[in-house]
Amino acid sequence: MYPPLWSYLRKRTRSPKNRGCAARASCRLKKASVHRTINRAPDLKKEMPLPCKKRGIVILLEEKMIAARGSAKVFRALSMNCRKDSQSVRAAGTDIDIMKTQIVYFSATGTTRALAEAISKGLRGDVSFTDITLPESRTDGLAIDCDLVVFATPVYGERIPAFAYYFLKRVRGNETPLAVVSVYGNMGFGITLEQFSALAKKNRFKLIAAAAFIGQHTYATTSAPVAYGRPDQHDLEQARVFGEQIQRKLDAGDFTPPNLPVTGLPKWIERFPDSGIRFLIRQPRVIRAACNACGACARRCPAGAIDLETLRIDEQKCLRCYACVKACPNGARAAGFRLPVFQSVFRRLGRKKKESRVFL
Repeated sequence: MYPPLWSYLRKRTRSPKNRGCAARASCRLKKASVHRTINRAPDLKKEMPLPCKKRGIVILLEEKMIAARGSAKVFRALSMNCRKDSQSVRAAGTDIDIMKTQIVYFSATGTTRALAEAISKGLRGDVSFTDITLPESRTDGLAIDCDLVVFATPVYGERIPAFAYYFLKRVRGNETPLAVVSVYGNMGFGITLEQFSALAKKNRFKLIAAAAFIGQHTYATTSAPVAYGRPDQHDLEQARVFGEQIQRKLDAGDFTPPNLPVTGLPKWIERFPDSGIRFLIRQPRVIRAACNACGACARRCPAGAIDLETLRIDEQKCLRCYACVKACPNGARAAGFRLPVFQSVFRRLGRKKKESRVFL
């Protein structure tokens, strides 16, 4: 979103210096000013922020509108409606564009979705969500028509899941501000932020903020509680504050890119198959005694690897994302490490609690 438009109202006086009440408007990207005589503005001395339309379109306040409605009433309505989160409001005959944000996320088990929703609470205006978790949601392209875009994905093998990254690389911006979020299970966020940065440059986005949040590791259990129960309330509050920080940066017209850390990992790991983890993790099996063949696991599979009729899993497609395990209402899907030693190593690697990091 472009910087806010500030309208300055001054009381009309009889002094030649101050003759005629002026409504001035300016925008960082396209400077403009308008002057309108306001006959009835005795009590309007304070600054009042108004949202600025894209590329510096100025909101004009007509004298006849002021005279017809009464200045105090008109601008009280404007001030009130400027604070409302709605797509478009009409205040005394003047349309005001509200900031629009589109959050695009991939979330197999709901962790990334929870953090994306928390971020949205720190943003103003109209926020819409685009879930690209299921295969059918990634068949078509995605058109961007908003003031801010947020990409949020989990970390798979130190990188963005390949199929999600392939989809996001087809999304084109128009110098649109972009914030990115990586969600990892207390191990490391790998090269994900570097991937997002490269995507932003190539697809004409302005990367203005990035974050790496902690979520419960996919393979965490009570015996290996790596980031177990996260994001907790503290994590969600950090996500909300991150949303507020993005909003303040936009309001200030600050589009400088964040200083992202360099992990030192090779970029070619992004070419690894998403299913490579299957050599460590067993395929989720069906517990027949608990299964009622409802098909919830098949409908929630991000890779479309589960046959809806037989509930069998295509081993070559399975990501070991545990979406089917989490989605089953009866707990009829079970999985684990192939060898106990793998779980021991996993538990030791994730023992130290890590905190979320924000880059602005």
